[in-house]
Amino acid sequence: MNQERVECPVGQYTQINSDSLASLSFNLQVHKGAVEFRATTDTTQPDADLPGLRYAEPWGERDLAMSDLFQLASAAYIWAKPLGAAATVFIDYGS
Repeated sequence: MNQERVECPVGQYTQINSDSLASLSFNLQVHKGAVEFRATTDTTQPDADLPGLRYAEPWGERDLAMSDLFQLASAAYIWAKPLGAAATVFIDYGS
């Protein structure tokens, strides 16, 4: 397991993986509110108008293919934007 802790400031996008992914697992520590996740095909920040997924603590995903999580074809990079307060995302890149 290659788990990484990523601190995400409230109200701004944080890229939570440095290499492209085919699948991932993650869970959250959020003190207030939810975290919105968006995907991109490269390391460019996502457009605010693109659809995203919202999660609140203690929810996350386990070993889910990127294509099952996001509608964006060839999605490879994940971005997190806490909506109520700063959050910590724990992401597992697999073995």
